[in-house]
Amino acid sequence: GPSILAAFQEGQRSLEAVIRQQGGHVEAITVLEKKAGNAAVYQVSGADSLVLKRAAVALEETHELGRIFDVDVLDAAGCALTREAVGAARRKCLICGEDAKVCGRNRTHTVEQLQECVFGLIDRWKAGA
Repeated sequence: GPSILAAFQEGQRSLEAVIRQQGGHVEAITVLEKKAGNAAVYQVSGADSLVLKRAAVALEETHELGRIFDVDVLDAAGCALTREAVGAARRKCLICGEDAKVCGRNRTHTVEQLQECVFGLIDRWKAGA
């Protein structure tokens, strides 16, 4: 709904600011509308991919909506950089705080539980925005 779109646009604004802060220049943006949600693909020049990944992780960890942002940074070879590559901890599950990959793999939580959690985060952000 509109809340999800507002959160997505906030994510884009925040990421664009991060790219600029790291000396990057956005060459192109493609927005993909998928069933699982929107995604934006940025082509960036002038900034080191590791530096960008570190800044993206900081955004995910400090922004009020950061836990629902998922910023992948590809290196020059097109490989996604891991959080570990920049010395960051693995993502924690939104619901229980365990390793998110493990919860995802084991389907520990229902889609409904995750949606409820995401909408709660967005509602709190909107109330404070």
